[in-house]
Amino acid sequence: MGKLEIICYHATDSEFASKIVNDKFVCRYNASHWLGNGIYFYQDVALAKWWTTNPSKQFGCTINNPALVKCKISIDSNRVLDIRTLEGYNKYIEEFNNFFDIAYKYRPKGNKKINFKKFRCIFFDYLFEQNKYDLLIAPFSANNQPYLSRSGNKTFRENMHIIFTEEQICLSEQHQELILDKSVIILERR
Repeated sequence: MGKLEIICYHATDSEFASKIVNDKFVCRYNASHWLGNGIYFYQDVALAKWWTTNPSKQFGCTINNPALVKCKISIDSNRVLDIRTLEGYNKYIEEFNNFFDIAYKYRPKGNKKINFKKFRCIFFDYLFEQNKYDLLIAPFSANNQPYLSRSGNKTFRENMHIIFTEEQICLSEQHQELILDKSVIILERR
């Protein structure tokens, strides 16, 4: 295993971007975060720019003056769970099954319904808390995202068998020392 260097982008308001560069990221707890609570990034700069628009509102963020914080992260590859790879995906399933077996024993009695979004967030928070990983990378497919071309409809995707996947990165808030370099990119107002 060796060092992994990642260039990635965090979408935010320009007011917060300069504070982040001069100090550090401050995470806002959310019980339903996709990859747990941490600092979220895109490697695809176009997706990071897109995030400065409407999607941010559903997570309690209002971006009036869009900006990106460009970061260079350097991390030992054994501290990364990269679910985009076969090895990483199989490790993710193994970790999840182990966690589920433990969590199921402690579930509230009589309550059989599980809020999966919250459970998934708890699982990834657990991986961070147990110091198993410092960085998570995961793909997902959302066929109805507004940035996708309308000509790439469901029939097209089913026939072509090629789908677009977003990839997000989540860095444990406790390991911001892994960010070697930060700079601000101011975007044009919408």
